[in-house]
Amino acid sequence: KNKHYHILEVNNDRQVLVYQKIHLIFIYCFHNQRGVPNHYIYLNDPNNYRVVCTTQQKVFGGTSRVEKGTVYRSENIYSQNMRNSRLGRQSEKENAFNYDYRITINIPPLTAIVLEKIA
Repeated sequence: KNKHYHILEVNNDRQVLVYQKIHLIFIYCFHNQRGVPNHYIYLNDPNNYRVVCTTQQKVFGGTSRVEKGTVYRSENIYSQNMRNSRLGRQSEKENAFNYDYRITINIPPLTAIVLEKIA
């Protein structure tokens, strides 16, 4: 398969879709009333990410709950010993336990957010 994107999360209950394409992460919340506070996005790299576009911007009629330029810092969630142990038991199915890093973000309802990888 030659995919140009990688699905990071599809959550039907919360109505959230997150995928990565090259150095960008696209986050969508389709729920019209409930946002997702303190939501974890699991990643395989230690990079930080900056908001480059969001439907929460005033120019798009948003309420500025997510500001353009906001930086989200990734945090390491596994020590090297835990990672080696986990890789030895890893299943075929991808889930939060297949990733070493995460960022935490508040996702308002009916919102699209684009994050760009920064050094």
